[in-house]
Amino acid sequence: MLAYCTYCSAEKNSANRSISAIKLYKSERISNVHKEAQANNIQMFILSGKYGVILTQHKINYYDHLLKDEEVDMHSELVSNQLKELGIRELVFFSNKLENDNNLAPYHSCIKKACKNAGIKLTMEESNYID
Repeated sequence: MLAYCTYCSAEKNSANRSISAIKLYKSERISNVHKEAQANNIQMFILSGKYGVILTQHKINYYDHLLKDEEVDMHSELVSNQLKELGIRELVFFSNKLENDNNLAPYHSCIKKACKNAGIKLTMEESNYID
Protein backbone atom coordinates (compact mmCIF):
# COMPACT_ATOMS: atom_id res chain seq x y z
CA MET A 1 0.00 0.00 0.00
CA LEU A 2 1.12 3.54 -0.80
CA ALA A 3 0.86 6.10 2.02
CA TYR A 4 1.67 9.73 2.61
CA CYS A 5 3.54 10.91 5.68
CA THR A 6 4.83 14.13 7.17
CA TYR A 7 6.37 15.00 10.51
CA CYS A 8 4.54 16.51 13.47
CA SER A 9 4.59 20.19 14.37
CA ALA A 10 5.76 22.16 17.39
CA GLU A 11 2.54 24.17 17.50
CA LYS A 12 -0.29 22.11 18.92
CA ASN A 13 -3.83 22.41 20.19
CA SER A 14 -3.56 22.44 23.99
CA ALA A 15 -6.84 20.58 24.62
CA ASN A 16 -6.94 18.73 27.93
CA ARG A 17 -8.32 15.59 26.29
CA SER A 18 -7.48 13.14 23.53
CA ILE A 19 -8.12 14.54 20.06
CA SER A 20 -7.34 13.32 16.57
CA ALA A 21 -3.79 13.94 15.41
CA ILE A 22 -5.01 16.06 12.51
CA LYS A 23 -6.67 18.40 15.04
CA LEU A 24 -3.78 18.32 17.53
CA TYR A 25 -1.09 19.58 15.19
CA LYS A 26 -1.46 23.17 14.00
CA SER A 27 0.41 23.23 10.72
CA GLU A 28 -0.42 24.44 7.24
CA ARG A 29 1.97 21.74 5.91
CA ILE A 30 0.08 18.96 7.67
CA SER A 31 -3.29 20.35 6.53
CA ASN A 32 -2.10 20.61 2.91
CA VAL A 33 -0.70 17.08 2.84
CA HIS A 34 -3.91 15.81 4.45
CA LYS A 35 -6.03 17.49 1.77
CA GLU A 36 -3.86 16.00 -0.96
CA ALA A 37 -4.08 12.54 0.63
CA GLN A 38 -7.87 12.79 0.81
CA ALA A 39 -8.11 14.01 -2.79
CA ASN A 40 -6.01 11.03 -3.95
CA ASN A 41 -7.71 8.55 -1.60
CA ILE A 42 -4.37 7.74 0.05
CA GLN A 43 -3.89 6.99 3.73
CA MET A 44 -1.84 9.58 5.62
CA PHE A 45 0.37 9.26 8.68
CA ILE A 46 2.17 11.75 10.87
CA LEU A 47 5.67 10.98 12.14
CA SER A 48 5.65 11.87 15.83
CA GLY A 49 8.81 12.13 17.91
CA LYS A 50 6.87 10.43 20.72
CA TYR A 51 4.48 7.93 19.10
CA GLY A 52 6.15 6.93 15.84
CA VAL A 53 3.78 6.98 12.86
CA ILE A 54 0.15 7.69 13.64
CA LEU A 55 -2.93 7.94 11.47
CA THR A 56 -4.41 11.41 11.20
CA GLN A 57 -7.65 10.23 12.87
CA HIS A 58 -5.82 8.49 15.75
CA LYS A 59 -6.62 10.19 19.06
CA ILE A 60 -3.68 11.33 21.19
CA ASN A 61 -3.08 13.72 24.05
CA TYR A 62 -1.05 16.90 23.93
CA TYR A 63 2.70 16.34 24.30
CA ASP A 64 5.87 18.30 23.64
CA HIS A 65 8.76 16.22 22.37
CA LEU A 66 11.24 17.07 19.64
CA LEU A 67 13.02 14.03 18.20
CA LYS A 68 16.77 14.23 18.90
CA ASP A 69 19.70 12.70 17.00
CA GLU A 70 20.49 10.30 19.84
CA GLU A 71 16.92 8.88 19.68
CA VAL A 72 16.89 8.17 15.94
CA ASP A 73 18.17 4.56 16.00
CA MET A 74 15.67 3.42 18.62
CA HIS A 75 12.79 5.44 17.17
CA SER A 76 13.45 4.20 13.64
CA GLU A 77 13.03 0.61 14.90
CA LEU A 78 9.60 1.51 16.29
CA VAL A 79 8.63 3.25 13.05
CA SER A 80 9.94 0.39 10.91
CA ASN A 81 7.85 -2.12 12.86
CA GLN A 82 4.77 0.11 12.66
CA LEU A 83 5.11 0.54 8.89
CA LYS A 84 5.53 -3.23 8.39
CA GLU A 85 2.46 -3.97 10.56
CA LEU A 86 0.43 -1.44 8.54
CA GLY A 87 1.39 -3.10 5.26
CA ILE A 88 3.04 0.01 3.83
CA ARG A 89 5.12 -0.83 0.77
CA GLU A 90 5.71 2.70 -0.51
CA LEU A 91 5.83 5.97 1.40
CA VAL A 92 5.92 9.57 0.21
CA PHE A 93 7.37 11.78 2.95
CA PHE A 94 6.47 15.48 2.71
CA SER A 95 8.88 17.83 4.39
CA ASN A 96 10.15 21.33 4.58
CA LYS A 97 13.65 21.66 3.18
CA LEU A 98 16.37 20.82 5.71
CA GLU A 99 18.04 24.19 5.23
CA ASN A 100 14.80 25.87 6.38
CA ASP A 101 14.65 24.05 9.72
CA ASN A 102 17.61 22.53 11.61
CA ASN A 103 15.24 20.41 13.73
CA LEU A 104 14.21 18.26 10.76
CA ALA A 105 17.41 16.21 10.41
CA PRO A 106 16.46 13.58 13.04
CA TYR A 107 13.01 13.14 11.43
CA HIS A 108 14.59 12.66 8.00
CA SER A 109 17.14 10.19 9.40
CA CYS A 110 14.43 8.31 11.27
CA ILE A 111 12.10 7.85 8.31
CA LYS A 112 14.97 6.92 5.97
CA LYS A 113 16.32 4.28 8.39
CA ALA A 114 12.84 2.93 9.14
CA CYS A 115 11.95 2.55 5.47
CA LYS A 116 15.30 0.97 4.63
CA ASN A 117 14.93 -1.55 7.48
CA ALA A 118 11.36 -2.37 6.46
CA GLY A 119 12.14 -2.64 2.74
CA ILE A 120 9.80 0.23 1.90
CA LYS A 121 10.28 2.46 -1.12
CA LEU A 122 10.66 6.03 0.15
CA THR A 123 10.16 9.21 -1.86
CA MET A 124 11.15 12.47 -0.18
CA GLU A 125 9.05 15.45 -1.30
CA GLU A 126 10.76 18.59 -0.02
CA SER A 127 9.21 22.01 -0.42
CA ASN A 128 9.20 25.42 1.20
CA TYR A 129 6.34 24.92 3.63
CA ILE A 130 5.31 27.54 6.14
CA ASP A 131 4.93 25.84 9.52
